[in-house]
Parts: sequence; C-alpha cells; structure tokens
Amino acid sequence: MALQYLALVAATFLLSSLSQSPASAAKILLYPFGHCLNSHLLNMEYISEILSSDGHNVSLLISSAYGNYDNKRFGNPHAVSTSEKALNVILFDGPSDFDSVCDIDTMDALIYAPAAERYKKLMANFVSYCDRLLSDKQTLQFLKAQKFDLFMLDTLDPCSRILADYLDILFIPMITTGLGHYDGNPRPPSYIPAPLTTFMPDMTFPQRIKNLVMKFMYDIIPVVGRFDEPFEALKRKHSINTSLSLADTFNRASLKFVNSHFAIEYPAPITPDTILVGGFSVKEPYPLNAELEEFMQSSGDDGVILMTLGTITKRYDARWTKIFADAFARLPQKVIWRYYSTDSEVENYQFSDNIKRMKWVPQVDILAHNKTRLFISHCGLHGLYETIYYKMPVVALPISCDQFNHAVKLTQYLQLGVQLDIFDLTSDKVYDAIQEVLQNGKYKKNAEATSERIHDMPVSAKDAINYWVSYVIRHKGAPYLKSVAYKLNWYEYLSLDVVGCLLLGFCLALAAAGFVIYKLGSVMLVKLLVMWKKQKFE
Repeated sequence: MALQYLALVAATFLLSSLSQSPASAAKILLYPFGHCLNSHLLNMEYISEILSSDGHNVSLLISSAYGNYDNKRFGNPHAVSTSEKALNVILFDGPSDFDSVCDIDTMDALIYAPAAERYKKLMANFVSYCDRLLSDKQTLQFLKAQKFDLFMLDTLDPCSRILADYLDILFIPMITTGLGHYDGNPRPPSYIPAPLTTFMPDMTFPQRIKNLVMKFMYDIIPVVGRFDEPFEALKRKHSINTSLSLADTFNRASLKFVNSHFAIEYPAPITPDTILVGGFSVKEPYPLNAELEEFMQSSGDDGVILMTLGTITKRYDARWTKIFADAFARLPQKVIWRYYSTDSEVENYQFSDNIKRMKWVPQVDILAHNKTRLFISHCGLHGLYETIYYKMPVVALPISCDQFNHAVKLTQYLQLGVQLDIFDLTSDKVYDAIQEVLQNGKYKKNAEATSERIHDMPVSAKDAINYWVSYVIRHKGAPYLKSVAYKLNWYEYLSLDVVGCLLLGFCLALAAAGFVIYKLGSVMLVKLLVMWKKQKFE
C-alpha cells in the first residue's frame, strides 16, 4: 500500500512538473463563443491565463465588439480590461445588424419563447457571425501567416470547425457543455441517461425505453435536419477546404477537453483522448469590498442567500419580481439578488430591507464567504462547479437546455438541495424550498462531502490543461489515443450487421436442416407406404 502511495505521489509530481515546464513556449490561438459577453467567453479568457502562466504565447480571435465588453461587466472590480489581458487580441469586424443570444435576457423570453423560434434565431446568428469572419480575408491570411502551433476552440460555435479546417494545424476542442454532448464517447442507453434528459442511471424499464428514444433523437435529428448544411455552404462560398465535412474535421482533433468531473458526473466509459478538466474555471475568491462585506456581516447568525440565474437572465418583470421578492421578504436571512430591471419596469415594486439588488455579483467571492448559507441557481455549468467547490447547498431553478440535467445531478444524484419547477412557481414554493434546504442538515453535509471529492485529485484541472496542451505539441498530435469507433456507422458500432449476418446464417442453416429432414422424411414415408402396401396385398 505504501509503495502504491509513493508511486502515485511520484506520478503526480512528474505530471505537475511537466505541465509547469513545457519543452518550449508555443504559439496558441483561442477561438471562444464570443458573440457576446457570456460564460463561454469567460472560460476561454481563463484558459488564456492558464496557458500564458505556463509560458505560452496566447492569442484570442474575437469580434471587435470585445472591447466594449469591459464596460458591461457590471462593476466587477477584478475584471481585467482588454488592453491589460495576458494575451494578444486579434479582432475582426462582426456583423453590424447582429442580434446576439445575450439580448434575450428576460425571464419570459427565455422560458416561453418557442424552442423552434429560438433555435432559428440562434442559427441565423451563428451563420451571420461566421460569414462575416470568413469574409475578412485579411484576418484569415494574418492567422495563416502566424504559423500557430495549436488551435483551441469552443465547440458551441460551429464556425470553429471551419477555422480548424482552414488553419490545418493541431487543435483541441473545449466541450463546455459537459460529458455526453457530442464528445464521441460511448453512451450505453441502458445505464447512461441521454443528454437533456432528467433520468438517473438506475432507470426503470419505461424510462429506459424513453432514454433509448431520446438518445436516438439526440443523435439523428442533427443529421436528418442537416444542421451542418448552412456552414458547409459557407465553406463552399468562401472556397475553404470542402474535402472534409464539419464532422470529419471535428474527429481530427488531437484531444478533447471536457468541462466535466466524475465527482459530479454519472460513471461512464470515456476514450483515452477525452481529458476531463471540470472545475478549471473556478477561481480563488477575493475579499469583498467594504460595502458588501458590511452587508454580509449585518446578517448575523442567519447569514446570506445568493440568487443569480446566470449571465443571460438579468431582467424580471413585475410577475417574476413579486414571486421572488415576496418569498425573500419572509426570510430572516439577507438576500443578494443579481437583478438588472429598473423600478419602472416592475411598477415601482417596494423591496424588503433584507434584499440587496446588484447588476453584477462577485459570485465566487460570495459563495466562499462564511456568511453564505444557500445558493439559488439556474444550474449553469459555471455555477454547478462553484457550488460544489465552495460546499454550498442549493435551490435549483433550471430554465433551459442542459440546466435541467445539471439540476437533477445536484438535487437527486448528489442530494445537495431541492429543485423547483420554473413553469409552476409561486412565492410559497420558493419560501418552502429555501426553508427545507436551510433546516435539513443533510444538504450541507452532502455539499461538504462532494466538495472533498472534487478537490481530492492527483492533478488539478489547470495542470492537466497545461500538461496535455504541451503533450499534444511535443508529439505532434495524439492519434494513437483516439478510438476508431467514430469511423463506424451506428449499425456497425452496435454490431447489428454482425448479429444480422449470424442470424441470417443460423436461419439458413436451420432452413437447410429442415429441408434435409423434410426430404429424408419424405423418402422414408414413401418407402414405408410401399412396404405397407406390399404386406397388405400379400
């Protein structure tokens, strides 16, 4: 046992040493989902800090609107301005008539807008943004001339795959939506819930039926709906390599970083080229400013509740404001609420004195504070890891997409809190959920246990990123880590062609045996009849 422990320590030290001392500084290009200021962009900014600290020369390709984002960080005292960032910023002019996803910032728009309408708008934005970038030949030529060693991209933007094809260099995608979202790993539907479902691994028979159907739909709808076609058309329009499809280009990736961690995820098989770096974006907390620290300390033993529903959800009309504010007014705790609406938008609603509304909240700094008791969260991926890192029980309030899956993991799988239904919400339900989580000690206990698990790793996510980036550059890629499963059709992957062939062979053999038995039986019967007749007439 002692030898095993020493081996683990030695391996950890070696991996950390390699990650901190790359063979040589590399030129790395990052391409975020940068249509607007959002959590995906913040992730890529943080990756730039991680790689720069390891000695690499890092560049960020982004729209010229990036400079304006500094003024939209809502008073974040720790936000670094564009000119001070530890990276080279390569700008291109984005579309002038661009309506980004961040403009859909009200609760009603996020919840009740038809899914087809939202998807149509999102795809139109993706295509418009990509078309503008590919039209900027000067920027594209500049990128080629830089001779980057590595390209890192966010898979949420399909244009990133076109750039990977155009640059034709080593690249690593960052899958920021978690494990299971087009990462190429096996997902047996018998015990792995399909993405966007709310099942857990121990499914009932009816749930396994639904799960199989959901997995099939999740895999086949993008193909049948030809989701990639607008971007294939852009490749043809701009005369960028059309010999590879977007899917084939993605399969050429050297490695895949996935913002996921098995302290949170359901146990599942992963291929060697999948590197889990869940929690890499969780930062160390800063001390709060004097005003906010005073508010925290004024809460006494009751403490503080933090509510924020992500970078997109900012505005609340009178109906939503009343639901939350009425529930908060009944609490002895103080409440910090990320809230962007003006008084005129909520009909001059009178807020209780225990509520502090802020356009921007230092989420990590508050979650790490010893006065914070509870987090009311939409369960985005950032909030998911920050919740666990800082041992915080939750009231989960998912709004869309993978947030429902995250909420199930937090509340049912890990037992860190309770979940509310956004479509059936009242002040009483909000209040009762808060009371349940605060008064039942199991949620805090489970939060502490999960936090211990996510911290108990031989190598940190940041060191893993640095190590594997340097590894890919040193070895000119890592194709030997890639499974050949991605080359197989779905029926080959499931061995249905083999099973079908064996069944056909068995049926043919059975038919042949039946035919032989039939023939032999017929001959024998005829002979018996002949013998019987002879005996009868004798």
